Amino acid sequence: LKKKRDRLENLKNDWFMLRLIWKFTPGLLIWELIFGVLEGLNNSVQVLFIKVFYDYINNNASFITALGGIAGIFAFIVIFQIIKQYYYNVTRRCKRQVLEYRMHTELFEISKSIPISSYDDTEFYDNFVWSVSQSDTRAVGLMETLSAIILSSTSFITIVTLFFSISPALSLAAVAASILSLFIQKASAKIQLQSALETTPKNRKISYYERIYSLPDTAKEVRISHVNELIWDKHRETLEQIREVEEKYLKKNCINVMAGKILTSAVEPFIYIILLYQIMISNTVSISGLAVALSSFWALRWCLQDIVDKLVKLPEHGIYIKKLRAFMEYTASSPEDAMVPEPFESLTLQNVSFGYAVNKPVLRHIDFSIKRGEKIALVGYNGAGKTTLIKLLLHLYDPVEGKILYNGMDIRKYACRSYQS
Repeated sequence: LKKKRDRLENLKNDWFMLRLIWKFTPGLLIWELIFGVLEGLNNSVQVLFIKVFYDYINNNASFITALGGIAGIFAFIVIFQIIKQYYYNVTRRCKRQVLEYRMHTELFEISKSIPISSYDDTEFYDNFVWSVSQSDTRAVGLMETLSAIILSSTSFITIVTLFFSISPALSLAAVAASILSLFIQKASAKIQLQSALETTPKNRKISYYERIYSLPDTAKEVRISHVNELIWDKHRETLEQIREVEEKYLKKNCINVMAGKILTSAVEPFIYIILLYQIMISNTVSISGLAVALSSFWALRWCLQDIVDKLVKLPEHGIYIKKLRAFMEYTASSPEDAMVPEPFESLTLQNVSFGYAVNKPVLRHIDFSIKRGEKIALVGYNGAGKTTLIKLLLHLYDPVEGKILYNGMDIRKYACRSYQS
């Protein structure tokens, strides 16, 4: 249940980023999705070319007719490549710069409205630093992942349609075999991950033991002392533990590996046999159909594999985007009905105390009042707290005790930026 909640939260974070991209550069998002579709169609043209080429041969088409058809396909590929290169090398770069500028401008505007005391919070400051340095990179990465999913999905749908028009039964069998193969790979990857999680701390121990013998400061001392035997015993013991873990998971994974090999070895001959039967006995498939079916089979597996790989990356993006979202939504804690201050009449400090660290006060129980038209001076030795007091008056920090009143109203009830201006 927790994993499902985490996945849902990560997808919400991805949606948050997509809305930001749409806000700053809607054209970039639209074109990335469009080029995902166009790239998918372009990849499918290769399979289409094979079908058209063999159809011309099978139907004894004239050379001019075949040349015209093939020239049309190549014209599409060339025109698409020209548009693609212009977009990727000119339009896309310009729009990404606009996205980076507008996103960073928004982040800095938000940072100005947040009390400076918030930056003393390590987690909050980490979110701020990450947001400024990585937000545009993650935005681009998310768009590329979505574009790749659309690309592979478009290729998959187009190729399945072509394959289905040749042999519906074989196309469904190929899709089923590809999906089954992905499940086997996923189960195998899960076992490998469990093995890695168990062996990683043990490998760190091995690295530590080997480093002891390689560092000049410790190598000599170890070799001339009884510690040498102890370390070698620990080293051998840890290596044995790693061997046992790997052996345990290799046995578990053996079934998946064998199933994958058997599936791959059995499906291809099966398809060959069915196609030969349809070509030689039932005459329901042509030579062009054979070529398309064979190329489609492997293309389908690639498309499905790529879709799964990219879908796995979506939650990964969401984990990092969570930091950006936490920073940008920090201002949501401010009251919606925050007051705008009236012209200045008085400023009063009531029993104000403050410290940058716990139990280390800089100001203690400060009481004074300033009225409109008065002139005052803050005098004191270095470190007495003059600058700190100004920061409190500007609402860059909140008092630990007491309160500051502007025209008789607690300054925390005012909109921060309106008060500071």
